[in-house]
Amino acid sequence: MKKSIILLVAIMLFGSIFVVNVMESVQGAGVADTPWPMFHGNVRHTGLSLYDTAGNHGNLRWTYRTSDKIFSSAAIGTDGSIYFGSEDYFLYALDSSGSQRWRHRTGDHIKSSPAVATDGTIYFGSEDHYLYALNPDGSQRWRYATFGAIDSSPAIAADGTVYIGSKDGRLYAVNPDGTVKWNYNTGNQIVYSSPAIAQDGTVYIGSYHSLYAINPDSSLKWEYNTGNSVDFSSPAIANDGTVYIACSDALVALNPDGSLRWEYDLSVDTFVSSPAIASDGTLYAGSLSGYLYAINPDGGLKWRYDAGGAVYSSAAIGSDGTIYTGSNDGGLYALNPDGTLKWKYNTGSDVRASPAIGSDGTIYVGSYNNYLYVIGNEVKPSPPRNLKVSSYGPDYVNITWDPPLDNGGSPITSYKIYKGSASGQESYYTYVGGNTLYFLDTSPITGETNYYYVTALSSGGESDPSNEVSVLLPSTTRPSPPQNLTATGRDGYIDLSWSAPVNDGGSQITNYTIYRGTESGGEVLLKVVSSSVFAYRDTAVDKGYTYYYYVSATNGIGESEHGNEVSAAPKSSGTGGNAPSDSTGLLILGILILIAIVLALLFILKKKGSGQVQSAGYPQQEYQPPQPVQGQPEVQQEPPQIQSQQEPQQETENIEQDTP
Repeated sequence: MKKSIILLVAIMLFGSIFVVNVMESVQGAGVADTPWPMFHGNVRHTGLSLYDTAGNHGNLRWTYRTSDKIFSSAAIGTDGSIYFGSEDYFLYALDSSGSQRWRHRTGDHIKSSPAVATDGTIYFGSEDHYLYALNPDGSQRWRYATFGAIDSSPAIAADGTVYIGSKDGRLYAVNPDGTVKWNYNTGNQIVYSSPAIAQDGTVYIGSYHSLYAINPDSSLKWEYNTGNSVDFSSPAIANDGTVYIACSDALVALNPDGSLRWEYDLSVDTFVSSPAIASDGTLYAGSLSGYLYAINPDGGLKWRYDAGGAVYSSAAIGSDGTIYTGSNDGGLYALNPDGTLKWKYNTGSDVRASPAIGSDGTIYVGSYNNYLYVIGNEVKPSPPRNLKVSSYGPDYVNITWDPPLDNGGSPITSYKIYKGSASGQESYYTYVGGNTLYFLDTSPITGETNYYYVTALSSGGESDPSNEVSVLLPSTTRPSPPQNLTATGRDGYIDLSWSAPVNDGGSQITNYTIYRGTESGGEVLLKVVSSSVFAYRDTAVDKGYTYYYYVSATNGIGESEHGNEVSAAPKSSGTGGNAPSDSTGLLILGILILIAIVLALLFILKKKGSGQVQSAGYPQQEYQPPQPVQGQPEVQQEPPQIQSQQEPQQETENIEQDTP
């Protein structure tokens, strides 16, 4: 019994270890299934995309500037991020519109191209000797130190093993958790050559004058001496297992067993890029003399194209056969399969990075002028973002939104507003301009739920809908006008009376507002009275005038329209009249004359006196200020300060002034 228990525990322990190992393998397994997850597009480094680029006519969609040259090629992540390194020590992550999501700093230049795993982990090397593993949010998962700078680009095997070369001469196999599985010493520097992985798991990499084939267990399968440097070239593996690599003066084709199939020799030129393999087997490789060579699968020259400058850039190929490569003349070239020019985009500086191809045929490539260029056609923008109801009332709804992340390569010209009374049943309602990020609906359906969504328009088309929003409007409204307003002229006043509105709008009346004027339609605010008052006596009236009135009601929602207009004339002026009578006018005139006489006398006295005027019979005394009352503090009297109108006003920063 005891032996059975021990055996059972051992089986369970072994099983748990096996499950953990399987789970770890699955968690870190393989390269991501994205349009371009690593250098040259895939683990075999063919440079061949699965996506059609025939519709790409070389239009610039956007650029992103770093602080130094870009040699690293771009990779596309599982969330659509574009990853690439720069010689400014940073690895960048951008969204599809070119906005920076994050950047991660290393200790030296980054020429290595990133590779993305199925779980979103981003692997890349730096000249600070480290292999880095970053989480999709840009945080560091781990880093592994080698003994040399890393310009080689990583490749991810199906079991999650990360292979990368270092200038310390070693090919490293690193587990997804950052522990080293093994390393193989080639004895010479591994410069730009990046490992390629065959279907049987064999890892190929170039070092100095040799191409190495390494088994997954780190044993050497074979070594082929090319006779010349393979420092700039990474191997590429065809569907039939043929391995291609460019050495200084030749393009070499090797069988899977390491035997030579053929060799294309250059007499006065030097290959400085990795070969790319088209779907028909044609090979493309760039040279120091500025040519892109097209080599047939049997090793014969198909054509060559003069790109005007050294071609370090490893070509990328669309599924339609278009070939994309950069040149030191500053151009990104798009060539037809027959070697004729389709288009050229000029960046103004060396293009040594290998182009990457997106699912919509967009091309991503860096330049030595510090910019990442995104070349593609105008496409429809992405949807507007974060649509929400910012405010609403019984008779309005205000919705706001953010612009699309991607405008599709052309400016947003307008936003279309869709509206409905049921979810998913919206129809086109109106539009606003491309710079407007809100819409005020002044005709919503009161007492019901109103639904909205928004789309963006550009010359590339109409976007998909934004998120849907809805709002249930309250059934309360502004009240109807007060009823039965009357006006009666009396001796010295006018009496007004009215009755409550027929409809209070579902909200209690808070007050009534009385408007008055001396002509019909010219009424202005006179008085606001409480909701319990239904009459008003206007005493500020004058005989000979006719006065016009109307009254409005206000509830918690707002003020009603005005009610019926009435008019009346008082029989005599009131106590608060605002038009002067004849006697009042004479009184005012008399006061003005008296003031003028006093001013004239003061002027005459001033002219006669030479200084101070002394009254007869009384000696002039110097003025003594009043003494403070004992026990009270003395108050210092100061004359008012008068500012000259010619004195300039001092400017005050950061103070807002309301404009009336």
